[in-house]
Amino acid sequence: TITKAFFIVYSLSSLFNIADKQSFFNDIMSFANSIYSNELQAVLGATYFLKNTNHNRFIGSNSPKERILRGLKIVGMDNYFNENSISSFDLVDNPKPAPDIYQRIMDIENLDKEETIIVEDSVFGIQAGVAVGVKVIGLTAGRHWYEDRSEQELFDAGAYEVVKNFEDMLLLINKL
Repeated sequence: TITKAFFIVYSLSSLFNIADKQSFFNDIMSFANSIYSNELQAVLGATYFLKNTNHNRFIGSNSPKERILRGLKIVGMDNYFNENSISSFDLVDNPKPAPDIYQRIMDIENLDKEETIIVEDSVFGIQAGVAVGVKVIGLTAGRHWYEDRSEQELFDAGAYEVVKNFEDMLLLINKL
């Protein structure tokens, strides 16, 4: 969130004795937005997964809704999700690890917890899904999952299962 980002930039400004904290924050946000707009890529296998599943799809994210919509368009996945299928931190009182983001989707779509699966790549996301009472599968396909990072942290957060790629995700979901 912007508040967290400002706190981090403010802390860095203090640490490195940067006087104009607001200007530094604006520069960092501009740089981050440029990277997002120009270098964002879909996780390997995500498009394959979306093309090969006919399940209802929703997004629950700690990013703002407008950023999610922009990102989907950038990576060419906007045709797989409509605006109403997105629940984001700016639409609820509490972000992940609180269950609010997922509970919002469950309530709006009247989803059955026994027929719903949440796919997550973070500890906070898994905790949020578990708190809402839904089976959560951990996914370590993103670039933020590097070799020495253990999938055990997702199991420890409550993941039902953890998979390394979208092909395995598809196989697992079809078995459930």
